[in-house]
Amino acid sequence: MKTLITKSLPLIGLFSWSVSSAQNSQVYHDWTALDESENHIDVFYRVVQCGEQDPTTLYLHVFNENGEPKSVSFEINASDSDGSTQSYSVNTLSMEAGEMISAD
Repeated sequence: MKTLITKSLPLIGLFSWSVSSAQNSQVYHDWTALDESENHIDVFYRVVQCGEQDPTTLYLHVFNENGEPKSVSFEINASDSDGSTQSYSVNTLSMEAGEMISAD
């Protein structure tokens, strides 16, 4: 029992830190899927500011639901309420069948 408690304490601390961080986050755009591509590559994105002093971050999940390895390229153009725009490009991302990649 003693071993179980000592191994659980770091996990409890990590969980409480994650909850605290999440409470200070501003979600500008929650998880949204881009239109599915013809080659069965799914792209999901989310726009979040984790703290008042942190930059706004674009999070991506890219999933190859195709049964074969694929090479992926795409571009996301984002704009804010002030009219500022930013382009994000992903060029030649090699993915195995069934692989999911997360990035920010």
